[in-house]
Amino acid sequence: MINIVIVGCGEFGSRHLQALSLLQESTKIHLIDNSEKALNTTLDRFNDVYDKASQSLIEVRICRNLTDVRNDIDVAIVATGSESRLAVITDLLNIISPKYIILEKFLFQKSDYFSQAQLLINKSNTKVYVNQWLSSDYLFSRVKNWFDNFNQIKMKVSGGNWGLSCNSIHFVDSFESLVSEGINKTFACLNRVYPSKRSGYYELNGSISLTTETGSELTLISEDISTDDINILIESRDKKVHMVLKPNQQVFINFNDSKGQFNEVGRFPLQSSMTQTIVQELMLYGDCKLPSYETSSRQHLLLLPIFDKFIRDEIGWNKAGCPIT
Repeated sequence: MINIVIVGCGEFGSRHLQALSLLQESTKIHLIDNSEKALNTTLDRFNDVYDKASQSLIEVRICRNLTDVRNDIDVAIVATGSESRLAVITDLLNIISPKYIILEKFLFQKSDYFSQAQLLINKSNTKVYVNQWLSSDYLFSRVKNWFDNFNQIKMKVSGGNWGLSCNSIHFVDSFESLVSEGINKTFACLNRVYPSKRSGYYELNGSISLTTETGSELTLISEDISTDDINILIESRDKKVHMVLKPNQQVFINFNDSKGQFNEVGRFPLQSSMTQTIVQELMLYGDCKLPSYETSSRQHLLLLPIFDKFIRDEIGWNKAGCPIT
């Protein structure tokens, strides 16, 4: 039997549970959240998709806190907001010591939390991953393979109000995967702070440029414009890919080089169809394709100081932590 705990049953937590309903192995899933409303919504979403004919395979149990979790946990999924994530990680490692932890991003609101979490992880036997799935997606892997062994790649992501503070980390990870090299310089020109969809948090517009030692460059641009499309342009010396991501997750891809061009149409997966595959990989191989905590932590720290300074300067934010999630 697979034993799983989900801490945080908001939008992301409920979608993780929906995906886990697709598991074919006997599974016990423990849900933890302080909100009865969130728990009820999560259970409703699970029941909407769960195959009642296989009901004996998956058992969902609501727990008040981690001390109520009586099983040895294989996988813990932390889908809380960023402000409480370090406390949750601390409790997980101290109370139940799961074999694997999957964390949602943006990881933390304070820079020193990253090293604190790393120290806790280093003392444990737990493997920790961050849910930056784009770099391992099939469609992006197709693009990566097409650019194999090319140097000095330029990648630009642009669109309207697409969540620069909370979603940039996906593109940072996919870019580093594409060029097989870490980013070593960042430059930002941010111009707007506005309330996030989640109360109490903020989003940003503007541009960020990130470069590697060999000259590859990632440019992230979010503008106050009405388009819902996100454009991803990737270029090397003689190859180009243009990806258009639609709000419904549909992706239009144009490949172009000196020999001609061709098009593909696909779809990025929803979270409600991904988590079960990650859990199956962990159970079968003891590893998965998500970036490790160490890799993701370094990537987050490229961005967090930039976001934190701009929000404080722009709106006079004087509370502890950067209010992004």
